[in-house]
Amino acid sequence: MAKVIKFNNQTPLKFGHHKVKKKKIDLEEYGQLNLFEEGEEARVIKLGRQESPFEEALLLDENENETAREAYLKAIESNDCLPDAYCNLGILESKMGDTAKAIKYLTLCLKEESSHFEAHYNLANIYFEAENYELAKMHYEVSIELKPNFSFSYYNLGLVLAITNNTKEAIDVLNKYKNFANFEEKINADELIQKLKKSLKQ
Repeated sequence: MAKVIKFNNQTPLKFGHHKVKKKKIDLEEYGQLNLFEEGEEARVIKLGRQESPFEEALLLDENENETAREAYLKAIESNDCLPDAYCNLGILESKMGDTAKAIKYLTLCLKEESSHFEAHYNLANIYFEAENYELAKMHYEVSIELKPNFSFSYYNLGLVLAITNNTKEAIDVLNKYKNFANFEEKINADELIQKLKKSLKQ
């Protein structure tokens, strides 16, 4: 019989949503060959102060302006940064408590770009909150494949594994998380690992 892991009446808080913060640039869209190595950043410098619909929406979103949702919809209608606009709109819908719409927009993001890291990570968070741990686990694992240095994916996956009584796997994943965590985060992870180790001995 599986043991239920107790977290002092409360599951440790997971790390929350992760927004797309800047436009992903395809230099070939601007008539240039991409001469940058993978992982290097490139910027298109615009003359004047005119922002694209996605950039406008992102600015409103970062300032917690209520019109950000409509601005992202405008960016989608304009076909501007479609995957990123869908992703950030999904996060807004999730924050507003509309899980169905959040999943819809994040899924549309993945339809446009199947390897969109933020969409996988945010879908995992939504499924975690909905207690659909199987889908949460799958999307956290994909997010780790896409961005192996993003620590929050490891921590949240560790929580999912602990909750679903995959204790040894949870400990392994949390130990990986510690490789990327800061001092305070490592202390929290160590406390959780100790609780999980105790549960294995019972």
